[in-house]
Amino acid sequence: MVTSKFKFFGIGLVAVLAVVSVAFVCFKLARPPNGHIDIRYDGPSTSGIIWKLENRSNQTIYLQGTGDKVWPNVPVTKCKQNSYSPIDSDLPYLADGFPSIIKVSPNRDFRFTVETSLPQKYKGGHCYIRLRLLGGTFVESEEFTPK
Repeated sequence: MVTSKFKFFGIGLVAVLAVVSVAFVCFKLARPPNGHIDIRYDGPSTSGIIWKLENRSNQTIYLQGTGDKVWPNVPVTKCKQNSYSPIDSDLPYLADGFPSIIKVSPNRDFRFTVETSLPQKYKGGHCYIRLRLLGGTFVESEEFTPK
């Protein structure tokens, strides 16, 4: 009888430790980074735009993607013709599959491609992207003028 109580206590302790570990990881990812994270326009690509993410914060940030491409629903491209026109954005994209997690350490840069045709429609206008990091933090780029 004594051994079954210890066995039950051991299983309960393992479950509690697992829940605490998962909560700690989720809290760490959800905590907004302290410092600056910049996204800079780095030129056009054949299928969209190349961006440079500069992690000048004090912690590692994470994105969903593979290689140099972020998962399609992570960045949203927004454009407008002039200061007074309405903002147009990419339509939501449903993707199938499982992305990897891209890790960008503090004081590191990461170049990535966003597949979009929206800036081609707004040549001479103003565009920017809004990028969602794992944990829910959003980072916006400065506006650029598509040519």
